[in-house]
Amino acid sequence: MTKMPRPGEYADLIKSLRRQLETAELEVAKQKWLVNKLLTSPSWRLTRPIRWMAKQVRSLRCWAKPSLPKGTKRKGEAAIGNSTELDVDPTPEAELAPRFTDDQRIFLRALLSSSAVVRFPNSDSPEVSVILIPLGRAELTLACLRSLEEPSFKLAEIIVIDNVSSGETFRLLERIEGARIVKTNEKKSLSSASNEGVQQSRGQYLLFLIDDAELLVDSLASALETLKESPDTGAVCGRVIRFDSLLEEAGTIIWSDATYLQYGFGDDPFAPMYMFRREVD
Repeated sequence: MTKMPRPGEYADLIKSLRRQLETAELEVAKQKWLVNKLLTSPSWRLTRPIRWMAKQVRSLRCWAKPSLPKGTKRKGEAAIGNSTELDVDPTPEAELAPRFTDDQRIFLRALLSSSAVVRFPNSDSPEVSVILIPLGRAELTLACLRSLEEPSFKLAEIIVIDNVSSGETFRLLERIEGARIVKTNEKKSLSSASNEGVQQSRGQYLLFLIDDAELLVDSLASALETLKESPDTGAVCGRVIRFDSLLEEAGTIIWSDATYLQYGFGDDPFAPMYMFRREVD
């Protein structure tokens, strides 16, 4: 016969296990925070091209290996003369994006479960106004904000448009110090929310961001240098790089029928055709 547990017999054990789980999760969050600090440090970002080059060298070594006998199917290829169905691995982008999001959610939970704040320097005469519009993903908003902590943002003001936010985004915005939180009375479109930020801005230059983007180190300084060297330039846009280090776009081509093409999508971001300044309409 099986002995039935008495009501409440395991209540204390369950509470103890839950406390242990919460402690372990916070410890993991702290460790991942330290790792992320390393990955977002200036030295790590500046050596990114070197790491990318090493990756390409490893790829070339793979191509240099002896070819397989005719008719042999390599993983990810169709066998010659057989079915054309491919055994394709998931793309790195599809694998990396969820991992990044999961990590950022851990950082967000660690922040919201503590008394920590996200603090920015408050400039009385900002040169740049950064207008950030959260889209409801608090973990991405936090990642974007943390990318704005580099030294070149000391002369910038951060304007966050609180577009009737709720949940974790609302709680996150309460933890921001040194930035200006502009609340809207009703849910606005992206363009209307951007215009709201423009009306509140004090800087000579404007930087528009949504929360699924992060700035690489010195990108703001480089954009400002371009604008100052060419006073007739109205706007500057840099390359958008995906999680797998390939291009999302190096500009967008808009056709006469209003369709568009992301220039360089999926290509090498350091290829020569994307590494020089060019005029666009």
